[in-house]
Amino acid sequence: MYFVHDAAANGPKLRFFAIAIVDQYSRACVRLAVETSIPAAAQVIRELETANLEYGKPSPCALIPIAAAPDASQLTSATVRPRKRSAAICSGCHQPAPGYDQSPTPRRFEFIGFWGYLVFLVYCMRRVNCEQCGVLVEEVPWGMGKHSSTKVHMHFLGHWARKLSWKETAEEFRTSWDKVHDAVAYLVTWGLAHRVLGQIRAIGVDEIQRGKGHKYLTLVYQIDLCCTRLLWIGKERTVKTFREFFTMIGPEVSAKIEFVCSDMWKPYLGVIREKCSQALNILDRFHIVAKV
Repeated sequence: MYFVHDAAANGPKLRFFAIAIVDQYSRACVRLAVETSIPAAAQVIRELETANLEYGKPSPCALIPIAAAPDASQLTSATVRPRKRSAAICSGCHQPAPGYDQSPTPRRFEFIGFWGYLVFLVYCMRRVNCEQCGVLVEEVPWGMGKHSSTKVHMHFLGHWARKLSWKETAEEFRTSWDKVHDAVAYLVTWGLAHRVLGQIRAIGVDEIQRGKGHKYLTLVYQIDLCCTRLLWIGKERTVKTFREFFTMIGPEVSAKIEFVCSDMWKPYLGVIREKCSQALNILDRFHIVAKV
């Protein structure tokens, strides 16, 4: 979704237009700066329509007027309408399906704010009558499930949640802590589903305390020269917990691990001996000195 300001608009209210890009083929085709004029944006859409027709695809773009007030405290909403004669996508099997009905109550999806405005996409969801899945709500390209944020908004919040605390992120961008939490959970789930482990030569295992009392988390990192990343987090620091990590990566990856860095916590040492007997176990210098 790209927003364009109409500099020719007169009157007390600003006028914006949203260029909605609804498929992955066209998302990379439009790059507009905020200074772009409406005629120039229309020209881009015409070129995009021509390119899509060459590939036999209908135009996925819609120029949608947005109601906006000069008061930055007010919300800005863009009404999204389905393209005429377009088939809805089943949220179960992700395939086109015949329509069933459309909700009369619009649903709001929060988008990335701009120029001090909170931006929401407003859309009346359709239901499909899928032969495989039955009657389900359609899948929309900008949202996911029951999330009240768009995907791009969740990516935006997740990016800033790495730099700020979740509370600071929510306060800075005028949203709720729960939405920041949902954004991070969405990104973590997506990342785990699309992660490629590849070959792992060296890992490091340690625990951190969480909360009050003796409550710990077990963390396993990949510490290769070319790749350093967090691989896994487990509750507590028991033998059962650490075994779950090796169950996750599988015996084939475990057999190729050459180095394991750890402290002298006995449950860790026992699992390393059991699952990575071929690896060189490098112990923490601090614990070795403490035992001397």
